[in-house]
Amino acid sequence: MSLFNLSIIFLLIILIFSIGGISIIFFTRFSKYFSGMKFKEFADNTTEGVETKVKELLAEKDDKFNKDLQTVKDLMTRQYDKTMQETVKLVTTNDLLRKQNKSTEDAINIAKQEFSKLTNVLSGTQTRGQLGELMAEDIFRSAGFIKGVQYDTQQVLENGTRPDFTINLPDGKVIHMDSKFIWEYFQPLMDEDSEESDNQNREKKFFDSLKRIIDEVGTKYINTKSNTLDNVIVFVPSDHILSFIYEKRMDLVQYAQGKKVTITSPGNLLLVVGVIKEFMKVVTIGENQNQIMTILDELKKEWDNYIEEQSVVARALKTATTHFDYLEGRRRKALDRKFNAVKDLETQLDKNPDKALDVSIIENVVEDEQEIKSIEEERNQRQMTLDN
Repeated sequence: MSLFNLSIIFLLIILIFSIGGISIIFFTRFSKYFSGMKFKEFADNTTEGVETKVKELLAEKDDKFNKDLQTVKDLMTRQYDKTMQETVKLVTTNDLLRKQNKSTEDAINIAKQEFSKLTNVLSGTQTRGQLGELMAEDIFRSAGFIKGVQYDTQQVLENGTRPDFTINLPDGKVIHMDSKFIWEYFQPLMDEDSEESDNQNREKKFFDSLKRIIDEVGTKYINTKSNTLDNVIVFVPSDHILSFIYEKRMDLVQYAQGKKVTITSPGNLLLVVGVIKEFMKVVTIGENQNQIMTILDELKKEWDNYIEEQSVVARALKTATTHFDYLEGRRRKALDRKFNAVKDLETQLDKNPDKALDVSIIENVVEDEQEIKSIEEERNQRQMTLDN
């Protein structure tokens, strides 16, 4: 039997007892007023009213229960749909995570294999040295250095030592550089599974090795008597290793500086080489200063000659301009007057062949000629003044 049916029965029992009690009380109090058919009619009406009321209450409860039940069903349906959606998302996410984990595991395995290959390659001291030299030469070339001019490799020094690189500076000075990988001491530090005490011992071995290198190159490759600068470069072909050194033992870096040893890596060697290159340019300019001054003196002489020739050309151009103005002005006008005088004489002859010619026309022409000669003399005087 369901909970709903039990609730209905329980309500009916309560109603029956309640109605029964009310009926007894009512009957006791009002029995003297009822008798015969009136009492029966009253009882029937009362029973009918109670039944109607009970039915109304039951219908109301049933309707409310159905509404509540529908509300619960709707809530359960929405919750179920939401749960299913979350489940689908979770399944999809888990599937993606499994695929991602698989890809990550594959990448890690490939990286381990490549690292293992690199470790095997770097296990040989000669191979590590060659790799460092190749990286350094690439940096030199990118800075514009030419082998055999700005730098040399594996040159034997007077003391029998042989640095990896010798950088040639002005005045016959040189600075040496050695490539040091220190891989055999650095590789154990990359083991993440090792204990802290083991790491401390490995770090000590690594930095002890680095200190020995600093002392060694500072002794072998610095010799001021043989035109060597009092400085030497140590090239570590790994920015990661140099960063580790700076992070863990800055005091060792300062110790190297005190020994005139500069520790570099691919990240800052190009900067160091660039500074050296600019220094070489400055020194070269200083050495060629006398030659530059000689060239400047010759340039000044040529400039003075140019100015002098330009002045001559300017005077000649001015004279030519004056002559042209004279030809275009006074000489042309004089010629025009002579032609006009001849034309006037021809006109007189045509009109009066037997009449004497007008002498004033000829006299005017003669006066013009004298004026022209005077002008020419004046022009010649000016020309002589300009030439002087």
